[in-house]
Amino acid sequence: MTAPFAFRLACAALLAVGLAGCHAEPTPVTVEPWPEATPESRGLDSVALAGIVTRVTAQATPVHHLLLAGNGAVLSRTTWFPYDSALPHDVASVTKSVTSLLVGIALDRGALQNLQQRVVDFFPDRPIAHLDVRKRAMTLEDLLTMRSGLACGLQPGEPELWQMLQAPDYLSFALDLPMATTPGTAFAYCSLNQHLLSGILTAATRQSLLDYADAHLFGPMGIHSAVWPADPQGLTHGWGDLQLAPDDLAKLGQLLLDDGVWHGQRLISHAWIAASQTAMVAADAGDDYALGWWLPHFPPGLVLAQGRGGQALAVWPEHHLVLVLLAGGADLGTLAAQLLPALADAPLPANPAGVALLADASRLAALPPTPVNPPPLPAVAAQMSGIDFALTANPLGLSQLRLEFADPREATLTWTRDSAPYVFAVGLDGVPRYAPNRLGQPAAVQGKWDGAKFIVVLDEVGLINRFVIQLAFAQTAEGMWQLSGDVAEQTSTLFPATAFTGTPAK
Repeated sequence: MTAPFAFRLACAALLAVGLAGCHAEPTPVTVEPWPEATPESRGLDSVALAGIVTRVTAQATPVHHLLLAGNGAVLSRTTWFPYDSALPHDVASVTKSVTSLLVGIALDRGALQNLQQRVVDFFPDRPIAHLDVRKRAMTLEDLLTMRSGLACGLQPGEPELWQMLQAPDYLSFALDLPMATTPGTAFAYCSLNQHLLSGILTAATRQSLLDYADAHLFGPMGIHSAVWPADPQGLTHGWGDLQLAPDDLAKLGQLLLDDGVWHGQRLISHAWIAASQTAMVAADAGDDYALGWWLPHFPPGLVLAQGRGGQALAVWPEHHLVLVLLAGGADLGTLAAQLLPALADAPLPANPAGVALLADASRLAALPPTPVNPPPLPAVAAQMSGIDFALTANPLGLSQLRLEFADPREATLTWTRDSAPYVFAVGLDGVPRYAPNRLGQPAAVQGKWDGAKFIVVLDEVGLINRFVIQLAFAQTAEGMWQLSGDVAEQTSTLFPATAFTGTPAK
């Protein structure tokens, strides 16, 4: 099996889930190398770190990358199969903290005046629904601290975000929400706040959020990996979907540690960095929230950006440490609890054997699984192989599906979306096969039979989502094959398991 990231990605096979298009083949980014130092030099026990890496690998915990840096040097890095750290990774709501950094830069550079500027004043020519005295009073600070007062973030799962994604104009949808509380009085985690900030920064700077970042943050820091989608009107997603290579995400953490200075150049004022680490509101689960950053009560002193699926950028000024976690459904709290015992308050004695042990554990983490001999295909596999099934409505927007089983170790799955067919090889031997995901990066696809039910797992890896599709086949009394299935997204439950059916296409 060819290594996944040597695999040339064919645009004709592009996975079309969600907002899909035909993208050019992605090129691994050239990441500016960081100097390296041993974990012991910054008070980390390499043997304990090796144990963590080994447990994650053995337990198949969906961690993609773990990087620890201190004083500008990489202390430890591990990439787990099937992710490739040369490709950008979706950092989900870590994006909100990056948006906050850009607000700070806009204030420093005079594009914004202060945090008490009113939101509605940035959109004088746009009609705004429910424009009452409360909405007129909403400020930039209210957006940054998740105290906008909008009727948003009050229910689990942020339904307003998914409603906005179905709207023709995201910004208008967010502006038009009714008010639930007086701005500045109640914390409610609402991603739409950060998209409003994207619209505000675009109005104030005449640049998209991505272009502004390239000019004043990413560019000066040598960050060339950024992929940051925009809405139908061209506004960069202020709340999420930013993709960065792990080393480049770690650079942003180092920028906080160094008080907004990068290689001698001040990019963000001391005042903004300090405010980003100062609690402004009591938030979820007893933790505090600053200007787009979480301040956990434990461990004290940590400054955290986090996103769904286990994405995290953690900065610990007291220990001069930066942690980057990229994952597909891992729990940051569990990993942090394992990391804390590995940390000492002072440098530890050199331990070459421990460093070698950690290096070996990281090498094993990057290896693909060993192929297994799959069980014989059930009779139903041959009987329904090659039948095109027309599908009822489903969250993936698939209209037609066909499975073919010419090889006991690898199946072929063909589905149709928006009248276009997409073909995937499906590993049946415990080793995923690769096809382009929505943005052209490799997605891992494997499957297995469970009686008359075939289960397909499509892991988008760097795009976080992990779709599980279960397909059951049965014959009617007249001998016609029928399909009953369901699909679920398991990384962070974007949608619950949803049933659909299929009958032979005519």
